[in-house]
Amino acid sequence: MKIYRCNTCGKILIVAKEGMGTTICCGKEMERLTPKLEDHDLEEKHLPSIKCMCDKLCVKVGEVEHPHTPDHFIEWIAMETKSGYQLKYLKPEDEPKATFKFSKKCPPVAVYVYCNIHGLWKGTVSC
Repeated sequence: MKIYRCNTCGKILIVAKEGMGTTICCGKEMERLTPKLEDHDLEEKHLPSIKCMCDKLCVKVGEVEHPHTPDHFIEWIAMETKSGYQLKYLKPEDEPKATFKFSKKCPPVAVYVYCNIHGLWKGTVSC
């Protein structure tokens, strides 16, 4: 998945199909986000804890659940499959969790988590 953020307005773009040229917002080139794969240095944990159960993927953010306050929360969780993705938006009052359904023909390959303060995180899936 290719994910971009505008550093002026905060807009986030998930690319469905890559084209030629640059991705522009607010008159400037958008930053392509590189997901973090480790969170050793942070008190809050951001890496997704992933469990596969038949045709469901259960995701919890952090082995110790990530805090959810109006100032610091997980904005969304995405499951990437071999042919696309599913996305769940969260609000500060929600738990940092998501459940996704998938088919055996199109298994999940990764989970992405976006924290409003600490950015993009990625976990790999092996179902």
